[in-house]
Amino acid sequence: MTLRLKLKHCKFTVFTLGEGEADEFHGHEDVYQVSIQLEGISIMQHEKTQRHTGCPESRMLLSPGQRHRHLAGDGEARILLITIKQNFLKNVIADRLGVPETEVCFVPWGRDSSTKVLVQQVEQLFLRSLCHPLSRMESDEFEWKLVSFLLSIHKGTHSNDWVPTAPPPIEHPSLRKGIEYLHANLSSPITLDDLCKITGISKYHLIRSFQRHVGSTPGRYLRNLRLHTAAQLLRNRNHSITSIAFETGFHSLSAFERAFKSKFGVTPSEYRNMFSV
Repeated sequence: MTLRLKLKHCKFTVFTLGEGEADEFHGHEDVYQVSIQLEGISIMQHEKTQRHTGCPESRMLLSPGQRHRHLAGDGEARILLITIKQNFLKNVIADRLGVPETEVCFVPWGRDSSTKVLVQQVEQLFLRSLCHPLSRMESDEFEWKLVSFLLSIHKGTHSNDWVPTAPPPIEHPSLRKGIEYLHANLSSPITLDDLCKITGISKYHLIRSFQRHVGSTPGRYLRNLRLHTAAQLLRNRNHSITSIAFETGFHSLSAFERAFKSKFGVTPSEYRNMFSV
């Protein structure tokens, strides 16, 4: 069974591959495409790189001209495709940053809890469209919000200008103090006890407050902050990879490389080469 929903600039498709089945190895010239595993286990191939995807936090993002395919493993595999027109994504970036339209190339792999948010947004869109046809305004708003969210969570050539370096706006005063402390002490070893002293909040309530207001635990927030900062520094060749590892709070180069590859799907050196001129 295949589900499809087409808006002006985006298309959403949910399809199923039978056990051992695969689609053709192909590419798209004028669209970006996100692939997300919904059920089962499959192998996703991006050019010459393959990955087993059974984790609900994983996603593959295809830039125009790049080839890919999906291969089902044992049992059926259910996959969501989000297709975005190239010109529309350029328009969103130009509008947000106030710059002329530019080409964007994404890193191919992403893995974080934001993938689940993408899926939830698309599921809600399908449900809304079943109840009543979307108005032009509703459709436009959804597409802009979805693409803006994708640009915020998935790394690419736009990220140096797009990702904010300041702490996110948090109304909770004690929690804001803790987040500012994390940003200011990124290279230092930070414990949950440290944050409790800074915020005056118990560990239990600190973790619950982070999850409620920020969407993650303190540890995961700090880890993502360190990795995003490292990614920004990697685009500047004045910093060695080893110095970046310690500057962003990793106790060893090997620990940094493992964490970076787990987050972005490529090693720090591979990531740096993607942005070399």
